[in-house]
Amino acid sequence: MAADSLKAVIVEGGATLHRALEALKASHVKRVGTNLLGCAQATPEVMARVTAALPASLEHLTVLGCEGLTAFPELSQLNQLRSLNLYNCHELASLPDVSELKQLRSLDLRHCEKLASLPDVTELKQLRTLKLSFCSELASLPDVSELKQLTDFRKPDHLDRDRCVVAV
Repeated sequence: MAADSLKAVIVEGGATLHRALEALKASHVKRVGTNLLGCAQATPEVMARVTAALPASLEHLTVLGCEGLTAFPELSQLNQLRSLNLYNCHELASLPDVSELKQLRSLDLRHCEKLASLPDVTELKQLRTLKLSFCSELASLPDVSELKQLTDFRKPDHLDRDRCVVAV
């Protein structure tokens, strides 16, 4: 199968990671999933190589189980990105600026326990889903009042005042 006919790619690391990245560079793939669960290669440097190899036409990026990943690389070159899912990246402490991702409709950061703050999401007028469940280190929530398309906003329990029960 030619690289330019790929529709989806799953990058799982290992000894062939460099070959997978070369194939990504040559493709027009729309959907990429990375499953680096327990993978020693899940470092910020490797993720920078992965994101640099992503085509600008990419619409969906899922990163699953990069347990040792502490920072996520720049994404501004992915101006067609519609969904960004960083799920079970327990050590992820920081995210890059996402304000240039104007097509972003879904941002799922569930189980990113070390994430202390969010980048500015107020310019993401197409954002419909923002999932922050189990982001226990988040100190505050973004002001999403101007995000008229946002219909699915899942807050971390410790910041979800709607769930608070006050004993009298």
